[in-house]
Amino acid sequence: MKKRIGAQALLAGIVMAISQMSVADDFDGSELLLCAAGQVQNCMRDGNCVFSSPEAVNMPTFIEVEFEQNQISDTMDVDGERTSSIEHKKITDNEIILQGYQGYAWSMVISRASGWMTLNMSDADESFVLFGACTAI
Repeated sequence: MKKRIGAQALLAGIVMAISQMSVADDFDGSELLLCAAGQVQNCMRDGNCVFSSPEAVNMPTFIEVEFEQNQISDTMDVDGERTSSIEHKKITDNEIILQGYQGYAWSMVISRASGWMTLNMSDADESFVLFGACTAI
């Protein structure tokens, strides 16, 4: 239990550090981004929802947003990266909005000013919401 709490505290520190680094950035959708997920909420069709770490529900802790390749990817899969095409992209004055499908329909919103990120992934039976922060790499 102590190791899990320590790992969660470390991840929270990384997310906070990344978010502080990204405050000075104004993302325009042209740079490679690294996003760190700190917490996940998983909700089932019956209304039961639980908070957990990304790895506890087989979700990525780190996600690369590759605008030039028009894809997002992670490195959690034992066979290498899981990759999903960005099928829809919209950049507003305040946010970058990305959408696609890879087993789940997903939608990612990134604040252009702060780097704060929310990633939603859903199918007909369950939904995941990942909260975190992004920075240019």
